[in-house]
Amino acid sequence: MNFTALATSPSLPASTAITFSISKIVNPPSTKPSNTFSVYSYLLGYLIESLTSGVTVTMTTPASLTASVVPNSAINGDSTYYLLFVTPSIAIPTGSILKFTIPSEVTLASPTCFVLSGTTTSIGCTYVGNVLSITTTSAMVTSTQYNFQVTGFTNPRTMTQSSSFGLTFYTSDNYIISQGTAAGIKNTAPNYITSLTSQVIVPAQSYLNGSQTILFTITTKNKLASTDYIYLAFPSVYTYEGTVPAGTSICTEPSSNYMCVPEAGNTDNVKITGSFSNQDTFSFHVQYY
Repeated sequence: MNFTALATSPSLPASTAITFSISKIVNPPSTKPSNTFSVYSYLLGYLIESLTSGVTVTMTTPASLTASVVPNSAINGDSTYYLLFVTPSIAIPTGSILKFTIPSEVTLASPTCFVLSGTTTSIGCTYVGNVLSITTTSAMVTSTQYNFQVTGFTNPRTMTQSSSFGLTFYTSDNYIISQGTAAGIKNTAPNYITSLTSQVIVPAQSYLNGSQTILFTITTKNKLASTDYIYLAFPSVYTYEGTVPAGTSICTEPSSNYMCVPEAGNTDNVKITGSFSNQDTFSFHVQYY
């Protein structure tokens, strides 16, 4: 594309700066530096000077996109697939790469990816670190929603909303085209406890209201971290009246010590805290009367 600018003065002294503007220019579609502009000066059709290299522009702000992420399951720690809805504000050429950044609360392993456009079609994707890369197989037009399905996700283990997802389209030679975020996900249902068994260790006295100690063994679907706790609700016929002697715990187990803390306002129930270390199986003794 060529433009011609006419001087407004019959002559210009050497080293005079000439400034002119051209409207309705469309910026380059990515952060890749443009090819060089070429500048020529003429007098009566004869070339005077020229500059044909080093005059480039580089975009520093990517175009925007809108996106949302919807899990197929809203259960804590559930294995499921996610739907990804993306609407670019700029055309995305074939062979571009969508890099989908996964928040730390979400787990992804061995993903498979599909594009949903009337039919479900497999599409290439790779996962490194916390970034899923999806290579587009066809061009994407402006202001049109595109839908992807990705398997291999594990939901956050709690109902706390996760951090946001990041999305960036790159050219095949790794320059940014457009960029945006999607809100984090929030589970709405707890997962299940796999098993809970109990065994009386110290039998109750033959008379009513005698004390006894029970060994509980619990297996959870989600592993518990050091700041988590187990909430144990006693049946109405029992009353927890344990105390914590100095330097010991009423909740004990051969290899670990846990603390039993009566629930505020309802001392029949107990919150069990301790040094859970990414565990999903626990055993602990509880004494009640």
